[in-house]
Amino acid sequence: MMKAFLGMGLLGSNFVKAMLQKGDVVQVWNRTTSKAKALEQHGAKVFDNVEDAVQGADIIHVTLKDDATVDEVLEAAAKG
Repeated sequence: MMKAFLGMGLLGSNFVKAMLQKGDVVQVWNRTTSKAKALEQHGAKVFDNVEDAVQGADIIHVTLKDDATVDEVLEAAAKG
C-alpha cells in the first residue's frame, strides 16, 4: 500500500519515520523541500511537486499548520 504524506514539520516527519521503520512505502512533500529531503536517508520518496507526491497513493496523510494551508495544498494536490 502506497502512502503519501504532506507536511514535514515536527509531527509529520516523525510520523513518516515511524511508517518507514514499519516497512511502509511513503511519498513525501513539503513546501520547504529541504525538510522533505531530510527523510530520504530514512527511505522516503521525496517530491518537489505536491501533485506528483500523491499520485498512486492509497492513503494521503496531511499535517499542515492551519485550515487555509490545508485547503490550498489539497486544491493543488487534487490535480494529481
